[in-house]
Amino acid sequence: MNKKFFILACTLVMAIFAGCEPQVEPKPQQPEPQITSISPASGLAGTVATISGKEFSDDKTKVSVLFGEAEAIVTAATATSVTVVVPENDPGQVMVTVTVGDKKSAGFAFTYEEPVYPAKLTSLNPAKAQAGAEITLVGEHFGTDKAAYTVLFDEAVAEIKSVSENAIVVVAPDTEDAQANVILKKGDEMIPTVQQFTYEFAKTLSMGAIAGVIYESGSDFTVQVENLVEADQATAVLVGKNGEVPAECLAENGALTVFVPAKLKGDYKLKVFVKGCLPIESATEFAVYYLPQYELNLTDEKGDIGAYGAGSNVDGNGSAAKFQTANGLAIAPDGNFYVTTIGGSVSGNNIGHSIRCVNPTSKDVTTVVSVETLTENKTKNIYPYHGAFAANGDYYVACKNGAFQIGKVAASDKAWSVITCTNTPDKYNESKGINFMNVILDASSNIYVADRDQSRILKVNAGSTDVAATIQVKAQIAGAENNIQINHIAWGKNQQEFIVAGSEDLVLVISDMNGNGRVIAGNGVKPQNKDDGTNYNFTDGEPGNTLSATIGQITGIVYDETDGYIYFNDVNSCAFRVLVPGVGGDYTKGVVKTLWGHPSIASAKEGALKNLGGLVRLPDGTFYLTSNSAVRSVTPKAE
Repeated sequence: MNKKFFILACTLVMAIFAGCEPQVEPKPQQPEPQITSISPASGLAGTVATISGKEFSDDKTKVSVLFGEAEAIVTAATATSVTVVVPENDPGQVMVTVTVGDKKSAGFAFTYEEPVYPAKLTSLNPAKAQAGAEITLVGEHFGTDKAAYTVLFDEAVAEIKSVSENAIVVVAPDTEDAQANVILKKGDEMIPTVQQFTYEFAKTLSMGAIAGVIYESGSDFTVQVENLVEADQATAVLVGKNGEVPAECLAENGALTVFVPAKLKGDYKLKVFVKGCLPIESATEFAVYYLPQYELNLTDEKGDIGAYGAGSNVDGNGSAAKFQTANGLAIAPDGNFYVTTIGGSVSGNNIGHSIRCVNPTSKDVTTVVSVETLTENKTKNIYPYHGAFAANGDYYVACKNGAFQIGKVAASDKAWSVITCTNTPDKYNESKGINFMNVILDASSNIYVADRDQSRILKVNAGSTDVAATIQVKAQIAGAENNIQINHIAWGKNQQEFIVAGSEDLVLVISDMNGNGRVIAGNGVKPQNKDDGTNYNFTDGEPGNTLSATIGQITGIVYDETDGYIYFNDVNSCAFRVLVPGVGGDYTKGVVKTLWGHPSIASAKEGALKNLGGLVRLPDGTFYLTSNSAVRSVTPKAE
């Protein structure tokens, strides 16, 4: 009994002591990491990516990241993000996992992109060939998209035949040069590096000198071309400052005939293209000019105004009006013409000096300044020669009376007055008088008057009577410097030079504002005037040598500022003519062309240009001139 009690007591004590031992709490479980996003979601190996989520660690040493089977380098970590460097993998999608300690996240997709390697051009094969040959551009990483590429041989686009990873095959385009830089472009991007290609040619052509220095549009010329044959496919262009103009041509054995395009003007070089040959170009330029065919109108319907008034001037319409030797002609600001008449004499008591107004539209002729006014009751003989208008409409005219006088017709009331020049210079030639032939005005209405026999131009400032400047005009003629006896003057380029017609020297001269002149046309020989048409020496001279032309006394000049053409009335030649400049504006290398008339006056129409006077041009290209005491129009024919 006692023994059983003892055993029970011991057991109870042991249970009590066992229940008094401290209790140990179980460790909490580590949650699994979770990925919510990867930025960027795709890329190449080496890309820095940020993995966002939760249950990561601030201690990057406890974090590992796998892209598929490849471990990424962890560069930074927090509880919510891990920054890694994307490891190498094949293109395509892989699952990314994050492990923290012994806990691993579920996979999250990341896409490896196809790597793009920059294209590179390394060589040409062959690097020398004829146009039309297939050329291989050798390089790397071209791909296969033919539409992505453009191949240029300098500026010429080459046809692309094929594209592969390491080669692009093209056809070498035609060229104007022996060498070309080959440029490969992908889209707008130029692929390095530029390669040089050398063209081979089946044969070499050589162009001889072009014989002429000036040609009329619509004409043709022939140039020698060595190694050219009839079978060659030749094309030609005229190369000018405004680009290239195609020209028809005809290949012959050793020569090429070139047909100058119609209505062409300017300075050009000839360039010739022959298939399989390097293009050739002329060494020098030549000038091309264009002139329409002109028609002289002799009827009332077509523009003839007035008739010869033997002993009188009569107002009227068309041919009913009469002029006693019509001379000067000028366009008023309102479009009407002022015509001076200088017929008759004091001794013959039939003075016909007057200034008349002609309306070119209605053909009405009215008197502006009468004979009585100009002759002061026939006690003073004023010859109103050639005049011009100021911007305000005042008309000034040279008075050829030996008295340093310029006439004026006021625009406001048509009142006539005479300006007697003061501060006049001494005579250069004491044996001759003072004969004012014509006046021109500059943009400031300063007056310049041609003093014929004293070989000078006198300047009178606007609003003054004083001679402000004396311009003695000189030029080299036959190797010696001559004072030019001035028959007529006109403005040249930009009103910065004078066009001067010599009276005795029978030449045209360009003079600067200081009187330094150069002869631009005329050989100094007076054209003969034979009524029967025989034994005259009239000539336009050789094209390219205007100093070989015969030019008589000139009474009217019109300068075309646009192309530099100088139109003029040639009294001795009974002709309306033009001087066309040559290359670079050199008039001596240009051409003199007679547009209408001839010293032989057997023909009625040619005879109509006898006793030529003034000359004007309208904006539409129509010319008016005075001749045989009428005002006549010369119009371009319709083409």
